[in-house]
Amino acid sequence: MGGRCDRCNRSIEFRKDAVFCTHFGSLPTISHRACAQLNFPNAPPVVLKIGVDMLPLFFIVNILNLVIGIIALMWGIIELTQPQDTSVYAPVLPMGLLIGPFMIGIGGVLIARIQKLNKLIPPD
Repeated sequence: MGGRCDRCNRSIEFRKDAVFCTHFGSLPTISHRACAQLNFPNAPPVVLKIGVDMLPLFFIVNILNLVIGIIALMWGIIELTQPQDTSVYAPVLPMGLLIGPFMIGIGGVLIARIQKLNKLIPPD
């Protein structure tokens, strides 16, 4: 079973015929190379066009994003449990507690989206 183009809804026969496109304000979608060049009345303009061969690289980058988010969250928790300096006017919220959940959330959403895109694209 082949993947379907999100812009024209036709079947994508070969992996080399597909690109994944990001539209302004949305997550990546799969389309034909030709469809990515055309203006459809109901589709937003394509902002970024990258070959589907780059999906494994983006998957690895987002795995690293997820791991760094977990490390930042653990660092924030450890920093929170340390004794506070008494000369500070107010307690300080550790930066890891702000950065960690954000990176984990973004990495998790993009990993799930990349896996979904990989399932839509037919094998070579």
